Amino acid sequence: MPIVDLLGNAVESLPPGLRRVTRLLSSEQGELQGALACIGSLTSIVAPPLLTNLFAYFSSGRAPVYFPGAAFLAASLCLVAAAAVFSRMRATQPVLQAAE
Repeated sequence: MPIVDLLGNAVESLPPGLRRVTRLLSSEQGELQGALACIGSLTSIVAPPLLTNLFAYFSSGRAPVYFPGAAFLAASLCLVAAAAVFSRMRATQPVLQAAE
């Protein structure tokens, strides 16, 4: 449970970080948070059965190689791919200063 709590805190702190990187206008911030919630929901639905079946296959006798850590490797590769995409993001609009 502590790991799940840490992940929840990381997800909540992600949108302000994304706002700095992508330099979104304040009106677009809600769209970004909605998109993140949608992606999070989809991955919460798709990932458990996918990774469970991957684990079951590579820890069974049918697999060409016995590798029960294949699910962790697949999750790590997805994380590296997402980090690569995120690191290449650039601002498409100039930053607007907030009116004081």
